[in-house]
Amino acid sequence: MNGRMEPEIRFRNNHSDWDRFVIDDVFELRNGYTPSKNVNQYWKNGTIPWFRMEDIRANGGILFDSIQHITPQAVKGGGLFVPYSIILATTATIGVHAMIIADRQIRFVFYILCIL
Repeated sequence: MNGRMEPEIRFRNNHSDWDRFVIDDVFELRNGYTPSKNVNQYWKNGTIPWFRMEDIRANGGILFDSIQHITPQAVKGGGLFVPYSIILATTATIGVHAMIIADRQIRFVFYILCIL
């Protein structure tokens, strides 16, 4: 770093300026949530992946499926998230992250960065 918060490493033969973006220009930012554990129909025979920290611990930073699943009835307002979204932990182990590859899923205790 050169004291100006810009990387000094350049790609060979590239001397152009670095593009700068605000994170909102690149991602749609959303919060995950937890469906009520007291409502059995949200969890029994669920087919929609519901990601937790345990999924990242068990499978690393690229997630194709989750340990737990929810039913369509458990999905509220914001709906499901698209594949290749990035999840970022916002509690306990703040900053832990992973990319979700699985088709349409939902999760909790994460901030979700959905590529625009």
